[in-house]
Amino acid sequence: MKLILLYFFLMISLFLACNPATEEPIEQKEPDNWFFTQRAYPFDSIPTTSYLQALEEAQNSTFKTLESRSETVWRQVGPSNIGGRVTDIALHPNNPNIIFVGTASGGIFKTTDKGLNWKPLFDKQTRLSIGSLALAPSNPKVLYAGTGEANGSSSSGAFFGNGVYKSEDAGRSWRNIGLPKSYFIGRIVIHPKNENHVLAAVAGELYGKNEERGLYETKDGGKNWEKILFVSDSTSCIDVAWHPNHSNIIYAATWERIRSAHQRKYGGTTSRLYRSKDGGATWEHLQNGLPPSTKNTGRIGIAISNSNPDVLYASFTQNPITNEFDGLYKSIDGGNTWKETNRTPLIGMYSTFGWYFGQVRVDPNDANTAYNLGVGLFQTQDAGSRWTRISTNIHVDQHDLEVHPKNSNFLVAGNDGGVYVSEDKGRTWRHCKNLPISQFYNCEVAQAAPARFYGGTQDNGTIMTFSGANNDWYEILGGDGFHVIVDPEISDFIYAEYQWGNLFRSVDGGNSFQWALNGVANEDRKNWNTPVKLDPSNTSRLYYGTNRLYRSVNRASSWQVISPDLTKAQNLNGGIGYGTISTIAISPVDDRIIYVGTDDGNVQVTVNGGQNWEKIAANLPNRYVTSILAHPTERLTAYVTYSGFRDNDYLAHVWKTSDGGQNWTSITRGLPDVPVNKILIDNKNPQIFYLATDLGVWVSENGGDFWLPLGTGLPAVVITDLVIHKTKRTLVASTYGRSLYEYALDAVPPTYPGLEASSPNFVVQMLPVESTVQITIYLENSTNLGIQIFDLKGNQVAQLTPRLYEMGEHTIPIPEKNLINGIYVAKIHSAHFSTAKQFLYYRAQK
Repeated sequence: MKLILLYFFLMISLFLACNPATEEPIEQKEPDNWFFTQRAYPFDSIPTTSYLQALEEAQNSTFKTLESRSETVWRQVGPSNIGGRVTDIALHPNNPNIIFVGTASGGIFKTTDKGLNWKPLFDKQTRLSIGSLALAPSNPKVLYAGTGEANGSSSSGAFFGNGVYKSEDAGRSWRNIGLPKSYFIGRIVIHPKNENHVLAAVAGELYGKNEERGLYETKDGGKNWEKILFVSDSTSCIDVAWHPNHSNIIYAATWERIRSAHQRKYGGTTSRLYRSKDGGATWEHLQNGLPPSTKNTGRIGIAISNSNPDVLYASFTQNPITNEFDGLYKSIDGGNTWKETNRTPLIGMYSTFGWYFGQVRVDPNDANTAYNLGVGLFQTQDAGSRWTRISTNIHVDQHDLEVHPKNSNFLVAGNDGGVYVSEDKGRTWRHCKNLPISQFYNCEVAQAAPARFYGGTQDNGTIMTFSGANNDWYEILGGDGFHVIVDPEISDFIYAEYQWGNLFRSVDGGNSFQWALNGVANEDRKNWNTPVKLDPSNTSRLYYGTNRLYRSVNRASSWQVISPDLTKAQNLNGGIGYGTISTIAISPVDDRIIYVGTDDGNVQVTVNGGQNWEKIAANLPNRYVTSILAHPTERLTAYVTYSGFRDNDYLAHVWKTSDGGQNWTSITRGLPDVPVNKILIDNKNPQIFYLATDLGVWVSENGGDFWLPLGTGLPAVVITDLVIHKTKRTLVASTYGRSLYEYALDAVPPTYPGLEASSPNFVVQMLPVESTVQITIYLENSTNLGIQIFDLKGNQVAQLTPRLYEMGEHTIPIPEKNLINGIYVAKIHSAHFSTAKQFLYYRAQK
C-alpha cells in the first residue's frame, strides 16, 4: 500500500512539474534539528559564547595570514538564478534603483540598478545570518543590521548572530555596536528624522532562555542601549512599529518561544501586542477585539500606516507547535480597538509553520492597501474586505515585502527563492536571477563532464548546470536536496535524495528519476541528510545508511542490509540523539573495509564487508560525526571529523588512525575551535588535506600536522561539503548561503627562470649561546623564497619578504620581536613548493 501511495505521489509531482498550477501549492514543512544537532550533541544547547569567540578569533587572526600570502582566488560558480532565503529588505527612500537585501545565512547585498547586479557588503564579518535591515530615512548612508535570522526555523539555532552592526557609508564598512547576546533580531526601526534613535526587537536565544530578550532603544547611534520592554527570559520581542510623528508611541509584539533538540514550544500567554505612549516607560497589553493571549497564542506581526498612523494591522497565530494563521486584524484608532479583516481568503496561508512568517505590511501612501506574507503573498486594497494572492509566479515562503515610499507600484519581495521586483503593484514580477545565495547541503561534479555541477539545496531541491554557467542552473529533483552522486564513469547515472533519506535514481542524466529504496526497511531510522556512498572501486556498488548499513550491487535497484543497528540508539524519543548513521567511508585500498559514523557519537568499522563490526570510538569525542575518510593508499588509515563544542575548552575536530581505529591522534593544530563538516584528501598528492568548516576551507600540506585557511575571496560562510574534479584539478565547495565556489588546485604564481620544482629540506635551529633562531637551507637552484612563522593557533607572528636566494646553503635569521617561549611552525614557500617544520623557541628569563 505504501508503495502504491508513493507511486501516486510521484505521478502527481511529475504532473505538477510539467503542468505548473496557476497558484503555487501550500507547502507542508516539518522541522528538523540537523544543523543544531550536529553542533550541540550530546547537550541540549550550543555554547554560543564559545562558538562566537572561536569564529571571531579565527576571523581576526588566522585569516589575516591570507593577506601576506600569494593565494589563488575562489571563483563563484553559482547558482545565481536559483536564489535562496531572503530575510529582510531595505529600500533607498529617494532612489528606487538602490536596494539592500539581508539573507538567512549569506550576508548583505546591495544593488544600484534595481537588482540587475549585486555586490556583497558584509563578507568580512563572522556572522552572515541577517535578521533585520534598516536604512535611515533622514540619512540613507546610515544602515543598521541585526544579525541572526529571527524566524523560528530549526536551522536558525546554529546560525545565531552576535549583535547589531552599523554602517555610515552605505554598507562599505561596518562596526558592531552592541547587543552581543541578542542572537536573533526580529526588527530594527529608525526614527524618521534622527538616524541615531533606533529600536531593536531582540528575539534572544532559540534553544534556551536568556535575559537579553526584549525591546531595546539607543538614542546615540548604538553607543548605549537601554532595554525598555522585558517580559520573561523565554519571551522574545519579535516585531516593533513606531509612530511616524510621535516617537513616544511604540507598538511591540512579543512571542513566547523556546525549543530544545526534541521539542518546540512556540506559544504561550506572554505572546501579546503591547503599546507604549511614553517612549517605553510603561506598556499596555492591547486586547479589545484581538484574540485573547492563551497558551496557544503564537507569533504576532505588527505594521503601522505612515500616511495615517491611526491605522494598524496585526497578524496572529495559534497553536504553540504549528503557529497556524489566526486572523489579520485592523485598528483605525491607534490600537484602542481592533476588528478582524476578511479571514476566508487567508485561511491556511501559514500552512503548519507560521513561526516561519509573521510579516504584515502597509502601503506607506495608502492606509487601505496592506500585504500579508505567508507561504503566498496576499494584497488588499480595500482595508481587508477582499484579499488577492499576488504571488502566483514567484517562489513560495514570503519573508519580506517593501513598498517604495514615493511609488506604491514599486514592490520588492524577499522569499526562499531570493528577490523579486514588481513595478505594477504585484501584477507581474521579475526575479533577480543573479544573486548567489543558495543554501547547499551537499555538492557534486561529473568527473566525465567537467562543466556539470550538482548540489542538494535547502528549499530548492537537487539542482544542476550542464553548461557550468552560474546563471544556468535548474532543478532535477524536488524537496530539500541533499546527497547527489554522479557515476564517475557514466554521467547519466545519477543518485539524488530529498529529506529523510528519500533516494531516487536517474539513468538519463537527471531528466527523470525513479524511487530507489527497494529493500530498505520503512521502520529504520533515517537522518535528515541520509548518507549514500559510491564504492570507489566499483561504481555499481553503493552504500546507504539508516540506523543500519545497506549495500546495493546493482546501482540502487535493490538493497540488502549488512549490519545490525550501528548507533547507540538511546534517547530517541526524548533526547538529542537521533540514532542514525551520519557518514560512510569505503577504503579505496580494500573495499571490505567500511567505516560508519553516527549522529550519536559512534564510529564503527568492518574489515570483512559487513560480516562483523567493531566499535572504535572509545578514545574519540562523544560528538556528532560529520565525516569519515579512508586513506587512498594506506589500508588501515582513516580520518574522522566532528562538529561539536564544549564550553571554555578546545575540542579537537579532526582525528587520525593508522591501525583501523585501535588508536587515534588529534590532527587539529592551527585550526580554530569551529565545526568541521567534511575532510578530503587531494587526489594528486595524499599529503594535502582539505577541510570544510563553519568558517571557510582549510588546507594542510603535511598530512594534517598543521592547517591554514585556503585561498582568498571566500566569505566567512559555513562550508557544508567539498568535492574534487580529478582531471580538471579544481576543488568545489558548497556553502550554506552563498552557493558554490571553485578553487584551482594547480594554479601557481608566475614562474621565473631557475626556480626549482622540488621541495627542499631545511633545518630550524635555536642557538643556545646567542638565544636566537635561524633557518639553514640548501638550494639546488636559485629560488625566489618566502618564509613565514606561525604559532600553533595559526597566527602569523613573523615573516621575511620573499626574495631570490642563489644556489647553495643559506643561514637565515628569524625575527624574534613577536616570539615568546613556545612551539612554532616555520613555513618556506616558493612558486613550486611549500613545506613546514615545527620548532621550539626558548629564551631564558633574565
